[in-house]
Amino acid sequence: MKGYWVLSGAEAVRRIVEAEKRSDDFFAVILDWQMPGMDGLETLKAIRRQVDTNIPIIIISAYDYSGIEEEFIQAGADAFITKPLFQSKVLQVLNMFCAKKNKKAERIKPEEEKSILCGRRLLLVEDNEINREIASELLEMRGISVESAERRNECPCAKADRYG
Repeated sequence: MKGYWVLSGAEAVRRIVEAEKRSDDFFAVILDWQMPGMDGLETLKAIRRQVDTNIPIIIISAYDYSGIEEEFIQAGADAFITKPLFQSKVLQVLNMFCAKKNKKAERIKPEEEKSILCGRRLLLVEDNEINREIASELLEMRGISVESAERRNECPCAKADRYG
């Protein structure tokens, strides 16, 4: 996979729409629930409104999403992963989508995981640098090209120092 990253939900929507127009759709989108500006739910709804393809959207969160899971599913979420991210869980979810696309869910063997995912690109939207690095590394180990987004939190005192 070849991955891409963006810095906001709005930018994610724009990139996904542009990719669809070029007929170069993303294999999947990994979208954080808590983001500045457009949160994960708003971003998910915007993607589903503007893109005709049924791109799998995976929601990740460090929080218990059981209270909002139904709302995300109704908005078009395809899967959920909790943080911290583990290689086995990320690969399990991605393989689920590979299996659906290839119509052979029962026949996927562990030794096939890398070959199924090789050459795919994935957009990873994650605000925690360590989680972003771990997820990227795990995905890249399987031949997935990852582009990731980060959220930059600024302490109000840092702003004051920077501007004098």
